[in-house]
Amino acid sequence: MKKAFTLFLFIGMAGCLLATSPLPDPLKGYIVTRNGKSLTGAIGNIFHTSYGSEVTFINDFGTIYQIHPFLIKGFVFREKTDMVTYESKYSQRKWLFLKVMHKGEYMSVYKSPEKKSVVNFTRVSFMAETVKNEEFWLELHGRNPAQIRRLGFKKQMRKLLKRRAPELAELIGSKGYRFKNLTAIAETYNRKCEETKFKL
Repeated sequence: MKKAFTLFLFIGMAGCLLATSPLPDPLKGYIVTRNGKSLTGAIGNIFHTSYGSEVTFINDFGTIYQIHPFLIKGFVFREKTDMVTYESKYSQRKWLFLKVMHKGEYMSVYKSPEKKSVVNFTRVSFMAETVKNEEFWLELHGRNPAQIRRLGFKKQMRKLLKRRAPELAELIGSKGYRFKNLTAIAETYNRKCEETKFKL
């Protein structure tokens, strides 16, 4: 019952926030359904809060949908000359749309949408504001993504890396192996795992 109430509350807030927030110009793209089919159209607002994510999708007939990440595998759109990919992920008891920064067989790096809606409740109402968002996530093969924080980065990364790549784990915190180098660290980890996958 508590989960159902939380979901209902999130959907209600999403509707209110989307109704009061200006939508960006939709970008040509497509969504990928759970059975792997691509549906073309345009991607509008990517709505992100601490409770989860939603995306606005406009199909080729102009019909607008608000889509929860549980319902699709992800979506892709063109931004200038780049193709941007978001995948549906489950972590910390919530569904999220996360931007693919690096996709690897053993480790992948994701980033939350760059804007986050924050809801502040009072006794009689609530206020919503949009803030800049800098959340990064790491996904090890076979696990759900884990958020990687700047505070405590060295300890958290060493714990994640030490089993498969102990030498790399020891480098964490030194020049070239800090929070800002997260994608490069993941690339190195994937390379080392590939080199040692046949070793006992």
